[in-house]
Parts: sequence; C-alpha cells; structure tokens
Amino acid sequence: MVFLVNNQKIEPKTKAYYESFRKKCEGSSCCLSSVDNAEQTNSLIYEKDSLSDVDCPDEFAPDMNKCVDSYMWCFPNNKK
Repeated sequence: MVFLVNNQKIEPKTKAYYESFRKKCEGSSCCLSSVDNAEQTNSLIYEKDSLSDVDCPDEFAPDMNKCVDSYMWCFPNNKK
C-alpha cells in the first residue's frame, strides 16, 4: 500500500508518512499528539469522523486522543 501526499508516493508507517500528517495538524497540539501516539505503536492513521468509522484489521482496535483535532489509528489489541 502506498499513499499519495502532494503527488508524492509515501510508504505507510515511515517517518515521511507520519510527517505528512504532522504538517496537516497546523500546530494543533492535540493533532500532533495523536500522530505521535500512532507513530509510537507503528499504526496507520485514519481521517474519519468517529471511531466507529475506522475498520481495523483483526487483533487491532481503534484509538484516538480525547480532543477535537485528533486523528484515529488502529493499535495492536492483545486481548484474546
């Protein structure tokens, strides 16, 4: 899977991938923190309206910061 950002191909879960989302945050600390959290868990970021819209793969669960500008991501869910 490859993402197009400003007509550039970016591999997911790379430094460039997370940096592309940081640029979209426009300085919002909530947004930047959500990108940091997703990066720490090596997660894909989703631009959705609610957690119920995020379709995580099996054994992953959606998460987000509890603030308005947060991105959403899927993290490994170790509960079995």
